[in-house]
Amino acid sequence: MFGSSDGPCKLMDQVGLDTIAHIEGHYVEERGFNPSARDFVVHEYVNKGKLGKKSPSGGLYPSQPDPVPAQTLYILDLGLTNLAAPMSSGRVLKGSVDGKSPLVTLAGSEAQPDGMTTLGNRIYWTSMGPPSTNTGSIRSSTPRGEDVTTILPAGEVHTPKQITADMTNGYLYVSDREGMRVLRFRPDGSDLTTLVKVGDFNHPDHKADRCGPCSSGGVLESKGPK
Repeated sequence: MFGSSDGPCKLMDQVGLDTIAHIEGHYVEERGFNPSARDFVVHEYVNKGKLGKKSPSGGLYPSQPDPVPAQTLYILDLGLTNLAAPMSSGRVLKGSVDGKSPLVTLAGSEAQPDGMTTLGNRIYWTSMGPPSTNTGSIRSSTPRGEDVTTILPAGEVHTPKQITADMTNGYLYVSDREGMRVLRFRPDGSDLTTLVKVGDFNHPDHKADRCGPCSSGGVLESKGPK
């Protein structure tokens, strides 16, 4: 305790009053120390569940909730504030849940980013592009905005909307709205598979059917992809 900013009572709370009482019991039995201090701690604290910091009831000091660390918040800016260039004004931003950290742009000049997820140590987002063309993409970076990479380039996905991750099996799933399909792929873009397809975006009648577009989805994880 010497040289520490915490006094002996705080240190005992950190160790645990049940542990302190156990140690003191050895001194009482082996060296004949007066048991009154040990007995007081046992009767007034240990037996009442007040064991120190590890106990919700506290100890010699009242319990204190652990400070909640500032949690990172990732935000997609569709880019519609710049109507002169809406297909190159989207942004991926990082801030904090409490709003105290300034917003940082991780990626700019995005073509209307719409959905985001994380898998491993990377974040993934969709860039819709113009809904009339097959020019959407899936993009990725580290949580700090480093190594911004295109995972699925234009032509591989039409208008990607919501994206979600299967953490167990290492797959990403995306709803392709004007593409009228649901796609699955690996984090590097490989193993691209069409799971659901309700129409052909090259077919005029299919494009006119407003029941065709797929916008969102979810994953119920299992032991392996079906």
